[in-house]
Amino acid sequence: MDDRSARVGSGMQGRVLPVRITGCGIGFPKGGRWVENDDVHALRFGPDWRAVMAKQGADPGYYEAKLGVRRRYWVSTPGMENSPESLTTMDLVAAASTDAMANAGIKASDVDALIAVTITSPFYTTAVGARLAHVLGVQAPAFDLRTGCATGI
Repeated sequence: MDDRSARVGSGMQGRVLPVRITGCGIGFPKGGRWVENDDVHALRFGPDWRAVMAKQGADPGYYEAKLGVRRRYWVSTPGMENSPESLTTMDLVAAASTDAMANAGIKASDVDALIAVTITSPFYTTAVGARLAHVLGVQAPAFDLRTGCATGI
């Protein structure tokens, strides 16, 4: 390590930059539909899903008992081709982000960084964070955090 890199790096040791969450939002745009846990199980395991899950030792009541999830807002099937009219995860995140910014009383120009977290990206290559920043008009660093679900953030 040379003198310059030692000086640059030493000022940040042990320091955490402040992070504030100033608003939360929800977004369920028209065009999607609510599906119950049983609907999801049937889609995943077929019409005889109860027997299939029992054979695998899976608990159909897990999501509700452990996570409180009884239903989901369905917009498109991950991995399927999206038509220009179909809603995707991007529509949900944009609606929720717009709502969160309104609740926080901030404009796109007030955002210092944008982090997007999803496992159901409607894009194979484009980062959801970068696309969301564009949609919202945010001109700040934007990136994706790919984890099992949004709780990873």
